[in-house]
Amino acid sequence: MIRNYKRTDIVPDLIAGSTAGAMMIPQGMAFGALSTLPPIVGLYISLFAPLTYFFLGTCRQISMGCIAVLSLMMADILDLYDENTKIAAASSTVYSTDNMTILFTDDISPDIQAKRIEVAAAVTFVVGMITILLSKLGLGFVTCFMSNSLITSFTVGVSIHVFTSQLKNGLGLKLERKSGLFKLPKTWYEVCIHLPETNIATLITWFICIIIIYLVKAQINDRFKKKMKIPIPIELIMVIFGTVASYYLELNSKYQVKIVEYIPKGIPSPKLPDVTLATDYLADGILIAVVSYAQTVALAKTFGLLHKYEIDPDQEMFACGGANVVCSLFSGYITAASVSRTVVVNGAGGKTQVTSLIACSIVLLVIVVLAPYFYYLPLCVLAAIIVVNLRGMFWKLTQLNPLRKQSKSDFIVWVVTFSVSVFVDVIPGLLAGIAVSFLLIIIITQQ
Repeated sequence: MIRNYKRTDIVPDLIAGSTAGAMMIPQGMAFGALSTLPPIVGLYISLFAPLTYFFLGTCRQISMGCIAVLSLMMADILDLYDENTKIAAASSTVYSTDNMTILFTDDISPDIQAKRIEVAAAVTFVVGMITILLSKLGLGFVTCFMSNSLITSFTVGVSIHVFTSQLKNGLGLKLERKSGLFKLPKTWYEVCIHLPETNIATLITWFICIIIIYLVKAQINDRFKKKMKIPIPIELIMVIFGTVASYYLELNSKYQVKIVEYIPKGIPSPKLPDVTLATDYLADGILIAVVSYAQTVALAKTFGLLHKYEIDPDQEMFACGGANVVCSLFSGYITAASVSRTVVVNGAGGKTQVTSLIACSIVLLVIVVLAPYFYYLPLCVLAAIIVVNLRGMFWKLTQLNPLRKQSKSDFIVWVVTFSVSVFVDVIPGLLAGIAVSFLLIIIITQQ
């Protein structure tokens, strides 16, 4: 790629890479927190995922990194781990673990959080190696069996879970995180009961951030994207402004607005994960990897077709596996291509994967130098970033009626996958969608 690089691509790649890097910082922190891991984990993924894809991928516009869907699915695995080790017990309960007595409160202790990071990394490493193996066996075509209706309905269903998970930070409530089947209805019920306990300062900050981010993204960046070479990095602006405002207004000490607190500076030393930790969660991890690859290859094919160059599905699968393996060595979890950032990179004129190198440089600067300065960043600001980024998913609900008229089989897959994903859980929803798809194929074939 570097050997054939054109000088004329330098400026557009620089603009697109800088824009992507500005988006990666707030989104990485937000989605890292969404996974119930420290926000810095999202920045590690935002650094190493695109860096790996630069060497292995075949799409020139894709922006790899943290995405909401996979972050929430990884949170489900960690919930299961918490359940298995009795960490998700009632607050202020004492357990004896490894000859050490730990008092569990609303905040997870550093030792337990470090173990949770190890579990996420172990699952990511194993599924990454499996993905690489499958790519070498030429199985990059497997996602062709997952219809657009199945993928869309699943991601919309997961988006409902993502939105619900942010109510705690947006309203300033102290809620016990629900796990297992039917956790979404349980969470809604819990939120309704605790609504009178809403922290008004947190709620106001959340709403203000949502309104500002939405207005800038929808009414300025989206509306005038043809006239603007670089979209306004409103998410990064809100992160900076929110941190400064939180510090000077003492939002945490005076109004009990929860903040990010300590963020370590520097890159962690590479560490080979203990693969035995992935044993109980391997099946869920493989399903997450399938979703990761499906979204990545779909985006790659879309932009490859748009710019008239070839995409190799097997190589894309290898790139996804490689990115997961590298991320796992640096405390990361399963990664994929981001729809929103990829669209922005393409709109900003990105020509090659050099945009990823530029974006990585910006993220690296934050990790090495600026990370501790986000200590006072309110969690509700990150919640606002996540919620606004879901608007495209929610908009797809309006396409359900046209789909019903166009194809009844696709409509059935959509409704079943979405309903099970929302009311039961995300993994059963994906499995239900796949089962219904195969059943309909058999019925149609018989007819």
